[in-house]
Amino acid sequence: MGNSPTTTVDFDTIAKRYDLINAVISLGFVKLWHRRFIKLIKSNIDLTAVYGVLDVACGTGVSTKYLARLLSTASSKSVRIRAFDISKLMVEKAKKKNLQNIDNVKVQFSIQDASLIACKDSSQDLICISFGLRNLLDPARSLGEFYRVLKNGKYLAILEFSQPYKIVQPFTRLYIKHIMWRLACLFGGKHSDYVYLANSVDKWYGFRELEYMGNLVGFKTVSTKRFFLGQLAVHIFKKEITTNYAKPLKSIDSL
Repeated sequence: MGNSPTTTVDFDTIAKRYDLINAVISLGFVKLWHRRFIKLIKSNIDLTAVYGVLDVACGTGVSTKYLARLLSTASSKSVRIRAFDISKLMVEKAKKKNLQNIDNVKVQFSIQDASLIACKDSSQDLICISFGLRNLLDPARSLGEFYRVLKNGKYLAILEFSQPYKIVQPFTRLYIKHIMWRLACLFGGKHSDYVYLANSVDKWYGFRELEYMGNLVGFKTVSTKRFFLGQLAVHIFKKEITTNYAKPLKSIDSL
């Protein structure tokens, strides 16, 4: 995600081989994870009235592709997806995925900061973020931005790593801390970037903590589902307004 101070790693340096390395270090499961995310969005959210959508930290556009295909048949009207990332090279790769030919959906890619979203208050019907929240320098502030730009009664969907079941933690930690980044380097990944990414997975919050973060900002929990031995979690939140918008938390440390 570029050299922005709002992110914690330079994603421009890994953009070229990002999709390949993701497939390798996920042991081929990454597509199944995205499909599970889409399935849970479909089962928990009424998509017939979803017209304005943000795909935050879209990376190379993999998440955008799955989302566009879902909304092309689910929404009753034309849908506009604004997909953005702070990494210029990631966005350039995303634009090459040729998502302009999907019926009923208009996709726009841009370079943008998740902690300062260029949208009006209460203007969006759905916000999605896949494997991006933990890579932001201040996830809590970005959650506040998501709350601000969502319409009342609309939804935030998050796919992110969590802490696995205790019985498998020694094995998952061994893989994440000592094997995952080495596999990435074998396929051209930069050592420092993938060591950071491995550590970010290992040290990230559990599903209950992330749910609490969302609730503290002002969201109501609709659904929280863990899968893949607890290593992943999908959070569906709903904005139920009591004030104009939530006051952004100063930092993750304020929780």
